[in-house]
Amino acid sequence: MGRLSSQVILNTGHGPDTGIFRIFDIERTMKKSHNIASSKGKNLKGYFPGPVFWDVDPSVLDVEKDKIFIIERVLSRNMGDPQYFELLERLYPISDIVRCAKKSEQICGNSSIRAVAKRYGIRPDHMKNYNPSFG
Repeated sequence: MGRLSSQVILNTGHGPDTGIFRIFDIERTMKKSHNIASSKGKNLKGYFPGPVFWDVDPSVLDVEKDKIFIIERVLSRNMGDPQYFELLERLYPISDIVRCAKKSEQICGNSSIRAVAKRYGIRPDHMKNYNPSFG
């Protein structure tokens, strides 16, 4: 198996037009996230700030089995806060997050979609619920 050399440029600024970017090495991230995600008994209670899992007990979620649910939930309720993205990126490889974001029907509202799209270099119109007529 060859070395994965893909890189992703992420917007890590605290506002939509800060222009602060970081080159993200996917291989390093996958190794780091694999260590966290594969640890048995990872308790998500209190891991994400705010009411991301207000209707679910996060302590019963399995980081691997509930991966799609967790990614969709965090991406749909991040309110544009980079802290949510950073915590999610510690759990999962960027490639998994991007794949889930593109397929998700849970990420709604153009502002949320634009925040996710900007962070991960996705065109908003490539996401399921983006509505160009709402600007």
